[in-house]
Amino acid sequence: DATETWYDDVDQDCDGWSDYDADRDHFDSSAWTGDDCDDADRLVHPYAYEDPSDGVDNDCDGATDSADRDTITTLSLADDDAEEITFDSVTIPFCGSDYTSAYVGSNGLLTFDYSSTSYSSSVAEMVGAGYPSIAGWWDDLNPASAGAVLWEEFDDAVAVYFLRVTEYGVTSNQTFSYLLLDDGSFILEFQNIDAQSGVVGWACGTGDTPDETDLTAENSSLPQGSFGIGSGTDDAVYEEFLGDADVAETTLAFCAQSGTDSDGDGWSDNCGDSDDTDATVFPE
Repeated sequence: DATETWYDDVDQDCDGWSDYDADRDHFDSSAWTGDDCDDADRLVHPYAYEDPSDGVDNDCDGATDSADRDTITTLSLADDDAEEITFDSVTIPFCGSDYTSAYVGSNGLLTFDYSSTSYSSSVAEMVGAGYPSIAGWWDDLNPASAGAVLWEEFDDAVAVYFLRVTEYGVTSNQTFSYLLLDDGSFILEFQNIDAQSGVVGWACGTGDTPDETDLTAENSSLPQGSFGIGSGTDDAVYEEFLGDADVAETTLAFCAQSGTDSDGDGWSDNCGDSDDTDATVFPE
């Protein structure tokens, strides 16, 4: 409960958060050897959606609005639809495989190996699907009615942006994004979520159903040394919201199943185990 003093290399409130990430977007300030060019704004950081009309360098690449020459592709998604996106230079490791493509579903479910158009968000379906998936905000969404879905490839990451997407038959606004990194971790960034019911998280699709995780609580108190929610040895991490969504205006980082756990302590080297030969050393 102590008051946090940022940038002094001391974790006063003992929450495990980087002392150089005051806006809690999981990117350290560029003033302190990081690459976040505005550590007071959670929506400004590398790989962020570059709003073409706000006068801000949202993705911290040194170019603002129309001067930014990054290639962003708009997906033409119908209701209950999915489209494959193929990466030219990035490989994304996920659940033991390396991927150079993924399927973006119009209902907020990103999948690997299989194109899903399911609109009925279900934890049982996600964890038992037989293919890996990431639920940004999995709900009955309809970008064909309102909003847009775009994607962009970077040198070491892939981003998918849902902008002001409505629910089917309802006037609403869901704005969130996926950021898939080439180290096996990923970030879900939420702005506006009008819907109350949906699923957020990920699963390898193996059928294993671990206990549900309170994602915002986990994210607010991460183990020292971990990248984000998860230890790298999980089969699924998720939360199902039934009229009580609390992820709006938050940024959640996940370390999905990735890397090795040679010492059997439950933590992989990719997700924060600094000594994978010693079972007594792991993030805590």
